[in-house]
This record gives sequence, structure tokens and C-alpha cells, in this order.
Amino acid sequence: MAVVVTGPAQSGKAEGFTRYVATGEPFTLPAGRTAMSPANDPYSGLTSFIVKDVLDRQAQALLRHDLTGWLATVDPAKPKVVAYYRDLYTAMQALDVTGFAYENTGSIDITSKNDLRWQSDYGITYCFSRPECAGGDRAGPLGSPSITQHLSLRKATGGWLIEGVGKSKKPGQYEPTPWQNGGMVFARGKRVTIGATRGHDRRIKELAAIADKAAAVTDRYAAKLGSSPNRYRIYLATDKEWSAWFTSGEEEGYRGQAFSINDIQSEVVLKASALGGAADARAVIQHELGHVVAFDGTGVGQVPVTMYYDWLSEGFAEYVSYDGRPATSSDRAPAVRTLVKSRKPYHSLDVGRPSVTSKLPTINQFYGWGAFAVDCMAQKYGKPAMLGFIKDMYRTRSMTLDRAAQKNYGVPFDELSDGCVSWITKRF
Repeated sequence: MAVVVTGPAQSGKAEGFTRYVATGEPFTLPAGRTAMSPANDPYSGLTSFIVKDVLDRQAQALLRHDLTGWLATVDPAKPKVVAYYRDLYTAMQALDVTGFAYENTGSIDITSKNDLRWQSDYGITYCFSRPECAGGDRAGPLGSPSITQHLSLRKATGGWLIEGVGKSKKPGQYEPTPWQNGGMVFARGKRVTIGATRGHDRRIKELAAIADKAAAVTDRYAAKLGSSPNRYRIYLATDKEWSAWFTSGEEEGYRGQAFSINDIQSEVVLKASALGGAADARAVIQHELGHVVAFDGTGVGQVPVTMYYDWLSEGFAEYVSYDGRPATSSDRAPAVRTLVKSRKPYHSLDVGRPSVTSKLPTINQFYGWGAFAVDCMAQKYGKPAMLGFIKDMYRTRSMTLDRAAQKNYGVPFDELSDGCVSWITKRF
């Protein structure tokens, strides 16, 4: 390994640091220092590198499943911090971590007297289940997901130890993740891992079994779309967590949401208080996993996976939820009937998503309309053509609605839309 350290020359004072880089020999900065910030501290860059090396060794221990090595960098005199890192280790292993790396964000707060303590923001890039993003970073081609933490370390006899972990002053747009603040427990099924915060985990074993049944269905659609989610991850949220995790929001009536956390993997959050019995829970889970198989590996990046032609995205997820049963049998059919019979019916398949302040009847009409739209495509042109259309629109992502319609249905989108609007209207 070659390490290049850049910065102003220190008149030979960095010789000990050079030995540390080359051999791992401990490096002690001169005693009696009073510098308090990088602006007037010529050694802060060296300290930063040494601390980063400690964090790198912790990350390597996590990836080789070494709990002792992972906790070796944590101050044993701080039981709450130890408990946090023990929880984080458990979560990472439960989520099949394949990549975990620290990045110094450059936001250094303080180097205290005699260099005994160090505080800085650190980004953490991570990857679950699959090796493709394990070596990536936030600027990499795979857009590895990341979180940011504010870490405090102290210099002990044997080296630097983490004595505090807190929120960054500049958290990422999609923080916090469900596991970021610790305290999660998990249930593992054949294809699905479900997590919930401790004390709110009563249903996770039941839901893991239900989700496995849903996954058996969505895996079939994944195969037809050329998608290959290695493993599905679902988080069960309290009402408070629902409005916080991945900044998911509080839209009325929403019970689940899928997020694309990087270019090749997605996470699902379910609102625990909104889930009914087994059949209802399976329908919600199957809907959200329908989003996952449509977008897995497409390079969408860190955005909710319903931001591209929402009527089609939600319509396909509803179709997967009902596994091809007619849209007339869906729970949203009465809402679509009301819409069709109203003074302001939709006149195109391509309609905009309701605002976040919309009431539940309007949301049900929108979701139901999408379900009927996809059902129309499958019934009028055949299921393979419909799946080809979905694949082109969401997995190829180089198609316009018109080009995808011409390719898969042999008609312009306007003609497809007019025909399906008529088809939907005749259902009522």
C-alpha cells in the first residue's frame, strides 16, 4: 500500500509520522501542545490520518465478522457507546453487510490540548447483500449509500478510542436510516430480513414469514424483468419512525414505502400501526416489493422509487400485489368507480401524483387508476407485452412513453391511453 500525505512541510517534525505510515510504529505528537483547530495546528492533518487508520481497522473487523476487533476501537469506559457499537455490529451482520468504509468529511471541530481528544464528522459508505457496491464511495459509479456521524475519540495508552458518537451537523438527505441510531432487532426469513426497534418488534417473525410468501411472487416478476434483488430488507416503523426514516414523510393513508438507497439496491419501510392481519400485510408487502423488483439495479440513486411516472409505478406495484387478478377485484375499485362517474374524471393514463396534502379518497383513486391502467395493458395486449413495457420504462430508462408503447404494443402512447381510458370506463 502506498500512502501519499500532502500539505505544508513541517521542518522534519513529521519523521515519527512517516515511520508510523511505513511500519505501524506508534506515533506520539509533541507534548504541551495548545493548538485548538486545524487553522493553527500543523499536526491536525497527521492526527486525522492516524484516527482514520483506527476507524479503517474497525471497519475491516466488521467485514471479517470480528466483534472483538470491532469493539477494540471503542472506549470500554463508555458503556452506552459500547452498547451502541454492539447494536450496530448486530444490525450490520443481520443486514448482510458487504461494504463499510469511513470517510473524513473534513469537518473537524477541535483538537484539544496535548492532542488527547479529537472530534470530527465522518461519512460511512455501506453496502448490503451484494459485492457490487462494496468498494464504492459516494462519488463512485454505483453511488454507494452513506450516512454521516460526529465521532469523538480520545488518545489512550494503547491508541485512539471512540468515546462518543452523535449526529452530524450536516446529515445526509436520507438520514436517519432505520439502523443508524441502534436498538434494532431482526427476524430472518428465506428471502427477507425484517427489522424493528427493540420493544416494537412483536410482529417481525410473523411478518418475515408473510414477506417470504410475497417474495416468492415478486421473484417471478423479477426474473421476467431481468431484476435480481439478492435479498429483500424491510423495516417496521412506529408512527414517529415512519416520518423520520429515509425522510419518508407523513402522507395520509400511506402504509409502506420503498427507497432506492443506491444504484443497485432498495429498502422498504412499513408503518406498523397501519398494517392489518396477515392478508392485508401481505398485500402491502407485495406492493412494496413490486417497486423493488422494478427498480433494482437500474441506477435510480437515493430517491423514493415512485418518482418516475408514478401512475405506472404504483399501477405495476398494485398489479404485483394482486398478482394479476383483475383490477375490478381490488380494494381501490370503488374509488375508481367514483372517479369515473365524477364531474372530473381522468382523461389520460398519464396523470400526476396527488399532492402530499391530498385526502385518502383522492389517493385511492390515483392508485386504483394506475392498477386499472396496467391491468388494461395486460388484458388488451397480453401480459408479456405489459412486462416488456414496464421493463423498458423502468429498467432500460431510455424510453419515452411513446417509444415504449410503439415497441411493445405497436401503437403510439396516446392511442394506448385513449383505448385504456375507454376500457376502464366500461368496467363501471
